[in-house]
Amino acid sequence: MNTLIESNLVALKKQSFPELEKLPSHQGKKFDGKITLSVWKDTTTNQELRIVVQAYRHLILGIGRMEAKGFVISRAGEISDLTKEEIYEFT
Repeated sequence: MNTLIESNLVALKKQSFPELEKLPSHQGKKFDGKITLSVWKDTTTNQELRIVVQAYRHLILGIGRMEAKGFVISRAGEISDLTKEEIYEFT
């Protein structure tokens, strides 16, 4: 799951602020019928974009494993990674 998250983060970080701004607030996609990859976007109070990539692997009876990583991008294109605490606040 980490590889899936990382590859999506790399691709998203290559996009400009205007491109990322056009993303929907949430989009999801299933892989192999067991992993759901979601991309979440919102705007912070500083007018920056917060992007989180979340992967959830269904195991059994509604139990699963979730991992997420993300970043904040300013209008000037400056990027900083989100901490786990910031991600949990968001998701």
